[in-house]
Amino acid sequence: MSEEKQPVWRIIFALQLFLLLAALDQTVITTAMPRIIEQLGGFDRYSWATTSYLFSSTIAVPVAGNLSDMFGRKKSLLVALLIFILSSVACGTATSWPGFPVDGMNQLIAYRIFQGIGGGAIVSLSFSVVGDLFSPAERGKYQGYFAAVFALASIIGPTLGGYVADVSSWRWLFFINVPIGLAGGLLFASCFHGRPISVSQHSFDTRGLFLFCLATSCLLLSVSLPFNGSIPTNNLLLLVICGALSVLFIRIEKSTDSPFLPVTLISNKIILISIASLAIYGIGMFGASLLVPLYMQSVRGMSVSQSGIALSPLILTVALSSILGGQWMTCTGKYKVIVLTGLSMMTAGVFALATLPKDAPLPMLVGIMAFVGLGIGILLPIYTIVIQNAVSDELIGTVTGLSQFSRSIGGTLGVACLGSLLIYLYHANLNKLLPIGMPSSVVAAVQNPLEPKKLQQRLENNSALSGKRELVLATMNDVQTAMHSSIQLIYMLYGATLGCAVLLNLLLEELPLRSTKTETFQEKLEPN
Repeated sequence: MSEEKQPVWRIIFALQLFLLLAALDQTVITTAMPRIIEQLGGFDRYSWATTSYLFSSTIAVPVAGNLSDMFGRKKSLLVALLIFILSSVACGTATSWPGFPVDGMNQLIAYRIFQGIGGGAIVSLSFSVVGDLFSPAERGKYQGYFAAVFALASIIGPTLGGYVADVSSWRWLFFINVPIGLAGGLLFASCFHGRPISVSQHSFDTRGLFLFCLATSCLLLSVSLPFNGSIPTNNLLLLVICGALSVLFIRIEKSTDSPFLPVTLISNKIILISIASLAIYGIGMFGASLLVPLYMQSVRGMSVSQSGIALSPLILTVALSSILGGQWMTCTGKYKVIVLTGLSMMTAGVFALATLPKDAPLPMLVGIMAFVGLGIGILLPIYTIVIQNAVSDELIGTVTGLSQFSRSIGGTLGVACLGSLLIYLYHANLNKLLPIGMPSSVVAAVQNPLEPKKLQQRLENNSALSGKRELVLATMNDVQTAMHSSIQLIYMLYGATLGCAVLLNLLLEELPLRSTKTETFQEKLEPN
């Protein structure tokens, strides 16, 4: 390894570029999907364009962390970036060709799987590099900056996606990753030298990796299959297989000299409470970026740009309070009070959203969202440091991957389960509200509540409702009421889950934040 000192702030800037791209691509296409479906078709696979990315990135996160502990952070991160850039180009070129056996939507879903592998690894390894650069006592303020970028990108993604799709082409949502990714990659490669890696670390638990990926895939697939009010046999079978594979995985990891995931980590009470809380937290992180725009557009009748403006207080408070949370942790050296504060704010805010009437004043709605954003942001940088502080530096990549995996799987399961439940609740509520004998063409039209202005136009142009404007308006009101009731119940369920997380974290042990690191690496850092 070169003896040249490493310019820390240039490394941090490059990592923030990586995080910006990876976090944006989790949610950026959600509001652009109507345009994508218009060109590629495949409304029946609407959610899979997002779920496929979250699916593969969730699995990639801990794998990348483990590999980077053995083969080095620099090589691992640059490989992940290359996968991300190439798959982004592929996503932007997805199209339906006459006679080609794979249509455009299936192409996009397949390419998003590879993009998720690169994106998930980037997120995991970026936070691991911060662990290489700074001691736990110093990491708070830097992780806060990183968390702010991650939060800003994750939440602003839907608004940005809708805007780009409106003014240009949805394909640029993917092509823009190429120049930014290459610029960040060149900067990172020239600045970061990485930790020295011991030869003894170069062993890999192939069986553990295979079982972990297989068990996680079964779990994610089990909640991603359609939900129609009862759990299908296929879902139950996948859950049973997941359970069996998990038991086998644990047994193998206990008997392996170099386990993919040391089981002793899970037996650590601090790590166990933290990863459970991160999974619950992850549901809210992705719920904020998906449910809020859906509510704004489907219930309030806002355009994409209007919902983006209304969402801005949430975005700003998450970004600013992420920095605040990191600074708070660095200044006090404590984390339990921060954790309980953030979770309590999220719980109170989510319950407030669940009880708001459909015609609630917009300033009240925006104020509550900003309050929830404060809780989300304060927590964002904290748990990763808590987990890193509980282990030695040699396991930073593994435990960082585990923390990001927990948040990712919470978000993925949340999007899949709550998304399917939301669709089911919407259809069930709508069927109760629509008058008996409503023409089938009208019932078919209102199955998709997205873009209410276009839906109203379709209803007005429907021959069965010709000249019946009052019935059109009543039907639109039924659509909005059904969606509002469904979203309210989702928020209520999530609020109850957050309340359980608050109680769980009362048991979280407070360890002093370590102020030392591996000196041979730390000495080579250039502070300015």
